[in-house]
Amino acid sequence: GYLAEGMPHAGAFLDLPGATAAMPARVTPLAAIGWLSMWMGDYQRATLLSEEGLVGAQSLGEQRAVPFLLLSLGMTAKEKAQADRVYIFES
Repeated sequence: GYLAEGMPHAGAFLDLPGATAAMPARVTPLAAIGWLSMWMGDYQRATLLSEEGLVGAQSLGEQRAVPFLLLSLGMTAKEKAQADRVYIFES
């Protein structure tokens, strides 16, 4: 469906030459693919991508992305019944 259609478009940004986690242009696609993965039930991928995006956003000072990534991680942990995982927002 529509969620699966969004994956290749967002993923194309992650495949660009020289793309690293510490690039602002990488944080948004990581957040988008993490979110789409969560809604598609791929919780492991959602967690990995959202955590990578969170680390990148925090290291770059991209504060606008942090709440969205934390929401994605929280919802994924809830779906995986991982109440023991805690993500803390520090501004």
